[in-house]
Amino acid sequence: MKAHLLLRRTYCSIIPPSANAKITHLSRTGQIHEARKLFDSCDYKPVSSWNSMVAGCFENRMSRDAQLLFDEMPKRNVFSWNRLVYGYMKNGEIDKARKAFDEMREKNELSWTVMLRGFIQDGRIDDALRLYHMMPVKINSARTTMIVGLCREGRVDEARENFDEMSDRNVITWSTMLRAYIKNNRMDDARKLFDEMPEKNEPSWTSMLMVYTQNGRIEEAEELFEAMPEKTDFACTVMIVGFGKKGEIAKAR
Repeated sequence: MKAHLLLRRTYCSIIPPSANAKITHLSRTGQIHEARKLFDSCDYKPVSSWNSMVAGCFENRMSRDAQLLFDEMPKRNVFSWNRLVYGYMKNGEIDKARKAFDEMREKNELSWTVMLRGFIQDGRIDDALRLYHMMPVKINSARTTMIVGLCREGRVDEARENFDEMSDRNVITWSTMLRAYIKNNRMDDARKLFDEMPEKNEPSWTSMLMVYTQNGRIEEAEELFEAMPEKTDFACTVMIVGFGKKGEIAKAR
């Protein structure tokens, strides 16, 4: 018992950052009450310790305790608010997440992106769009999040509008748009986008091959296959299946 008390004093009074790590570890391993005891025993609690404890409560699905603890915080930063919003979102309490988000005096890029993702994951794409249009500056991470959400709902043209407005597109946004066109059987739009891609990864090549072979456009698939810089085993398999469906056994061999 004395050793345990000494450990808590050592963590809290001498090395606060280590106490945060201990609180996080205890919370993640289901020892939330031990984490709280350690937190309460601390003589000095920096904002990071409060944030760790709030996050721990949410991880153990103790939303009410997390909110009460948050309300007790003598000082909060934007990271504290983001933890609160994310915690509610992760526990499926989207309306409470939005309420906390609306109460934030200062919002950073993460704040907006986390709230957008919460709405999208909950299937509330129109709420996400309304929030997105409220953003003072449309950052690329938020645009990417909206593109993914719109594509998931089959709203490809709206997704493309956001895609075209992006100043810096990454492989995720290119691949997401490509898959959306393919999923909605818009092969010509998919090919046009594919040709515009500055960098094509292996899934992009094979996705185009598959959509061509599955729709009987074997000549276009063959042309694309020949242009591949590296012909993977999977790409070869796609072509073999495609040739087989068209009865071109010699080429399949």
